[in-house]
Amino acid sequence: MKIFSILLISFLVLDVFSQEFFGMMPDRSCERDSDCIDSNLCSAGECHPISSFRKCSKIAGIDYCGREYLCRSGVCRYIRDIFPPPKHSFVPMTCTHPLECPDNRKCVNGQCV
Repeated sequence: MKIFSILLISFLVLDVFSQEFFGMMPDRSCERDSDCIDSNLCSAGECHPISSFRKCSKIAGIDYCGREYLCRSGVCRYIRDIFPPPKHSFVPMTCTHPLECPDNRKCVNGQCV
């Protein structure tokens, strides 16, 4: 039983690494295109090759990508990937360390300000 458990764990670990090696998993997580390497673009929080996006062109100023999409650099991009919604917090955030606060905020007396 112990050998079976070790073999099963080894198989699962190798399976995950092989999927990543052969390109079956996204390269990395991202918030914007600049977080991705090479010519990859950020879509839904993951880096994807530009070849996986639908190609487009603007003809006479008309965008043919469809609703909620824009033609950018020759490919259709989801609007939220280009212009992410602002992250608002209407409740004061508590903190014990500055790294717990969002960008441009500091931890002062247990509150992110």
